[in-house]
Amino acid sequence: MIALRPAQLALARGEARLLARLAELEGQLEGADAPWLEYAQLLATLAAVAPATAPGSLGELITTRQLAERVGLTPKTVLRRMKQQGVEPIRFAKRGPGALRWSAR
Repeated sequence: MIALRPAQLALARGEARLLARLAELEGQLEGADAPWLEYAQLLATLAAVAPATAPGSLGELITTRQLAERVGLTPKTVLRRMKQQGVEPIRFAKRGPGALRWSAR
């Protein structure tokens, strides 16, 4: 397991607070005094923070499912392309759900 640095922990806490505030504002967007500016600013900030807190952002290994979500494919398609294009994951076992891991970088 990779230890998080204080700055990374702060980013993760900040991301959680941004998400909570966005949820609060979403309930107010239908009113006449809708807080659209604050909502848009929070979305932009979250978009800037998200890559630093995503799985694999520290160089750790991610699962096939996480890789598939990141590139917009199904896990089955990722595995098929692995065979077709010769991309080699890191193998921990011959088979099973935990057998393959991918470098997130």
